[in-house]
Amino acid sequence: LAEEAEQRSILDEKARLEQLKADEEAARVQALEIRRQEDQRRLEQMQKDYQAALEIQRAEQEAQQKRRDEARKRREDEERKMLLKAQSEYKVGDEVTVYGLTQSKTLNGLHGKVTAMMNQEFRWPVELCMNDGTKRVSNFKAQNLKPKVYSMTDKQMQTMGRLMEMGFTSEQARTSSIKADGDMQRALQYACGERT
Repeated sequence: LAEEAEQRSILDEKARLEQLKADEEAARVQALEIRRQEDQRRLEQMQKDYQAALEIQRAEQEAQQKRRDEARKRREDEERKMLLKAQSEYKVGDEVTVYGLTQSKTLNGLHGKVTAMMNQEFRWPVELCMNDGTKRVSNFKAQNLKPKVYSMTDKQMQTMGRLMEMGFTSEQARTSSIKADGDMQRALQYACGERT
């Protein structure tokens, strides 16, 4: 009986140890499962955060691109307006005076004629009459050109008045009177030539 009791005791201890081992294994598996689920949740949260960050970045890039596009469009509109305004300022053949240059100061005060319409750099080609009598074509911004102003003599003023009475425009009369140096006959020829 004592031997049986001892064997039973050994078997009970063995069963208890096996149960303990099984319980530990179950606890370990459960802990691993909990850790796996937490890792999974963290990973999912990281993916959500990453997607949200991507969306924010994409929205910011789109906003920046939209601002760049709007700025470019405004700049193009301003350039187009400036071009239209500048192109209406002068026409080929207009006599102009150069002024306000800071680098090529020696050209300030020189007179010349516009030889072509404004180029893509928003500059007017002008054939200048240099101080030594030679001619030279240079390009100028509209802000550095002004219409050539003529001081008219009394004789030229009288001729201009007579031409205007005959129906010529003030510009035709002024230009013709100056070209003819006040000579009515020649001024009339010039004015008639400009009219046609």
